Amino acid sequence: MKSVLCYGDSNTWGYSPTTRSRLPKNVRWTGILQTELGADFYIIEEGLNGRTTVWEDPVERVMSGKDYLLPCLKSHAPLDFVVIMLGINDLKKKYALSPRDIALGVRHLVSIVECSSLYGQNDKPRIIVLIPPSIKEIGEGASMFEGGEEKSKTLSNEFIKEFQHDDIHLIDASKFLTTSEIDGIHLDKDAHQLLGHEVAIKISECK
Repeated sequence: MKSVLCYGDSNTWGYSPTTRSRLPKNVRWTGILQTELGADFYIIEEGLNGRTTVWEDPVERVMSGKDYLLPCLKSHAPLDFVVIMLGINDLKKKYALSPRDIALGVRHLVSIVECSSLYGQNDKPRIIVLIPPSIKEIGEGASMFEGGEEKSKTLSNEFIKEFQHDDIHLIDASKFLTTSEIDGIHLDKDAHQLLGHEVAIKISECK
């Protein structure tokens, strides 16, 4: 059985923009991924609401994806795939980051995966990086993400420039996903279905 670690934020956790609760397991993109790949794969969900790439929230704490990634890799070893989907929370106004900063944050996470030697197997896991979809400054969170919508539209270019020569696999979710019309940040059920399907295709190609 191949193990797939899905490391992300509330869109990996499965936050519903409609109910503000967690979507059922079989509706979340990680659940779709499990269904499509079948019993030969073990999908590990590691989503945290508010998680950033490498930046720490000065109030909420424990939001930096950097701090938990290495322990997570070790506790779930051996791993065959690591799927990273982070960057949307980096767009919050309080972080004041550029799209380039966000791409470099993901670069740091990729480096942690590449450099760790404690996987419990001979080969390092294959890395898949998901480029986040563009956000919308609507709903209650609009002020929190002020200025983030325009930045999000250039994330794809920055991620591609950063990783185009790397031995990792990119999935540009901005090409086929749109965020909810309710809060502009999270994915609805149809988007989860699409995302799970696309990741399943990529993993199947990497076998």
